[in-house]
Amino acid sequence: MVHKMKKLITFFVILLPFLLVNTSFGQQISPEQQAIEYRVKAMKYDNLKGTGTTLMIVGGISFFSGIGLMASSEWYTDAYGYRTTDDPRFFYGLILVPASIIFSAAGTVFHIIGRKKSGVYMEKAKNISVQATANGIGISLKF
Repeated sequence: MVHKMKKLITFFVILLPFLLVNTSFGQQISPEQQAIEYRVKAMKYDNLKGTGTTLMIVGGISFFSGIGLMASSEWYTDAYGYRTTDDPRFFYGLILVPASIIFSAAGTVFHIIGRKKSGVYMEKAKNISVQATANGIGISLKF
């Protein structure tokens, strides 16, 4: 019984690396396909940059709207002489201001990452070109 278990464990230990190997190993893609993939990645990062810009705009508008809501709420003096409010506009503004800071911060990060990565992938796509000549097809890679 113990001998069969050792054989079974050995079998799985030997088989495991072969199961973990990526099946696409050894497959090569053409330079045209690689350039297309780089352009697709660049477009995705352009979308991320656009999302970041939108979040920054929404964050800025939300910040000033929150400040405006808090400033326009009605205040009164309580029995102890403190200025206070129970106006819902103040509390909406109080929620809106921190949320706007989060929107702006996330938007800034998304915009920066999207801008940098988009440029990198567009440059990689530009560096791959296929040229047809009289003798055949030539592939040009710029580094």
